[in-house]
Order: sequence, then structure tokens, then C-alpha cells
Amino acid sequence: MSKIPPARALNFFKKVLMVTSGKGGVGKSSISASLAVGLSRKGLQVGLLDLDLFGPSIPRLMGLEGEAATTDADGNIVPLKNYGVKSMSIGFLTPKDGLVAWRGLMVMKAVQQLLWQVKWSEELMDVLVLDMPPGTGDTLITVCQQLRIDGALVLTTPQRLSLNSAEKGLLLLQKMNVPIIGILENMSWLECKTCHERINLFTSHTQELAEKYRLPLLGQLPMVPEDAESMDMGIPLTAKQKDVPHFEPILQNLVKWIETETAAAH
Repeated sequence: MSKIPPARALNFFKKVLMVTSGKGGVGKSSISASLAVGLSRKGLQVGLLDLDLFGPSIPRLMGLEGEAATTDADGNIVPLKNYGVKSMSIGFLTPKDGLVAWRGLMVMKAVQQLLWQVKWSEELMDVLVLDMPPGTGDTLITVCQQLRIDGALVLTTPQRLSLNSAEKGLLLLQKMNVPIIGILENMSWLECKTCHERINLFTSHTQELAEKYRLPLLGQLPMVPEDAESMDMGIPLTAKQKDVPHFEPILQNLVKWIETETAAAH
């Protein structure tokens, strides 16, 4: 039985940050886009790679919907740029109606193309944010096997149903020796648009999961209706305003992680 070759570094970036979850519907793409733009506003050179082939959201979230990627003289794909972030998605490579009937081999071929045939930059960039598809399927396993991941954020919502799926994803990452930076809780509460009252839709059990695996709970992010509307129009939360109170500590921790890990590597 042949051995799986070791994971390769993506030489365009100092660090690769994976945003993942055990299930869909937890806001992973919205968080990935907002993190990427927020890190860019901190002065970092940031790339954002959308690996959700079946439901790519990054083109819309980054205000690039309907745009098509080009290739350079060597046939490498050139990413698109907005809000200071270079982005790549299968949505930039498929027909405008987005209709593609994916089969297994096609999926893996597209993943390989997005991983290894994108010309991100002539110079070394700081971090690539990977927006992963939901679940623990072929794409996640392939990426973990082939690409060196420097750290993963596990995203969840407060209720136990989501946490059960997040735990499965967490266990898979551990099994594949992917370092986990921490857990991030999204949709933690609903914030009233007029009175800003905090309305808890679910009892949060995320801290229990974090303690069970001795991981930090990096933050809890509210549902704010006007923010959701902005993101639907292609304006990530961190592009909408300079300081986002609930996002700021998360961004500061990630900047520190990138700087610390990069220094340790050298």
C-alpha cells in the first residue's frame, strides 16, 4: 500500500488559516470574508480561497459576483481583488448562471486547480484564509492531506445540534494533525436593531466543547440584521466599518498568531 506524500507548503504565503465547520449554515463564508478583510485592514497581505465548489459564496460576499478570473502567460489563474484582499473561487471559473453538475473526479480536479494553479503574487504574502465546504467530506480530507495548514478555526453556532457536528469536524482535524487555533461561535445572540437588546435564541454550550478539548473560545459573534443585509450586498462586516467590537479581539489574536508563528518558523 503506497504512502500518502507529506503535505506541501503553499509558497505564496507565510501562513495558511483554515476556517471550517462540521455542518453548513453556520456563516462560515461570511466569517471567512470578514476575517480576510479585517486582517487586510490590519496591514497584512491576505488571500481568500473559496473551496466550496457546490455553493461558492465568496464572489458575492466580496462584491465580485459575475466577475471572471483570467490566466497569465504561463496558464496560471490570476485571483481577483477587492477590499484589499485577493480572492479565488470556483465561482470565478464557472458559467455566469453558476450551473455545474459536479461528479467526484471533477471535484478533486477542481480542488487541485484551486490549490496549485493560482498565481497569488510575485512576493510572499502574510496569510491565506481557506473558506472550507461544510462537513468532513473529500475536499476537507484532500486539503488536509496535501496542503500544510498552519492553523484551523472551528466555527459553530450555540445549539447542541451544531456543536455535535463541530465536534466531529474537530476530531477529524486532530486525527489529521491539523493544529486547531480555537473555536469561534457565530449567531450567538440576536441584537435588536432599535434598542440593541441582546436576545439569546439558544442556550450556548460552546464553552463546554472548548473546555473538553482544551481549546480557547476565541469569540462569540451576534446576529445583527443590518450587517447581514450588507454582506448580502457584497460588503463584508469589516469593510463596512473600521472597528467591529466583537471582531476586534479575534483579529488581534489572529495577527498575534500569524506574527508569532512566522517568527518561530524563522
